[in-house]
Amino acid sequence: NNTSRGVLLFGGTGTSLRGNRIDANGSLGIDNYDTVLVDTNDALDADVGTNGRQNFPAVLSSTIFSGNLLQVQGTLDSKPNTQYYIDAYANTSCDALNHGEGDVYVGSNMLTTDGNGHLNYSILVPAVPGKSVITTTATGPEGTSEFSQCRTAVPESVTISGYVRRGTGPGASALANVTMTLSGDASATTVTDAMGYYEFGNLVQDSVIALGAGRRGDALTSGGNYTVTPSLAGFVFTPSSRSYLNLVADQANQDF
Repeated sequence: NNTSRGVLLFGGTGTSLRGNRIDANGSLGIDNYDTVLVDTNDALDADVGTNGRQNFPAVLSSTIFSGNLLQVQGTLDSKPNTQYYIDAYANTSCDALNHGEGDVYVGSNMLTTDGNGHLNYSILVPAVPGKSVITTTATGPEGTSEFSQCRTAVPESVTISGYVRRGTGPGASALANVTMTLSGDASATTVTDAMGYYEFGNLVQDSVIALGAGRRGDALTSGGNYTVTPSLAGFVFTPSSRSYLNLVADQANQDF
């Protein structure tokens, strides 16, 4: 927590910065001093300087999904056939430079690049309440990189869909213009189309809840709760509504 850089490295290689809390600084959380502000990644990480000017990872996606787990996925392009630790951190917000810091260390993965210096990583850890801005670092033989660009974690979504028909059995016909009302953890309305089809999408699957300090691998599940109710003047529907508790997967063929 400084008015300028959080950690400023002057020369040398092999400095490892893993699992620390680096946050609320006036500039970069980690700065390899050879360049002005953010380092530029290069092909095969061939440049030299402080910590070998280690390339930072890219965060391609970060998703909060069933069981309040956070999945961070991305890539690293660095030296070929080399082992790296990819460390993930959760933050409240991103820096103005869009290269965040590391408020809460959430987990890591150790991987080896291929002959082209490329690797894909995936880190699965409990989500941290109120800290959805994700960053990563890479640590290899020459030391730790600067922080990656930020990526805000988004909840995975689920869908409820089905058909509304008049009558039952082979003679049933599509019923259009039925008002379908969604209630519970989300509220929405839609009407059935000419085929009697309806769909509610982008339903948040989970809400992030608190985990005890230091807990790993025992995330608590808290799925969305929803009810779908059809209505059309002059009609009685069977069932009268459908309810979903702890919804963690798409629900198709939810017919009336």
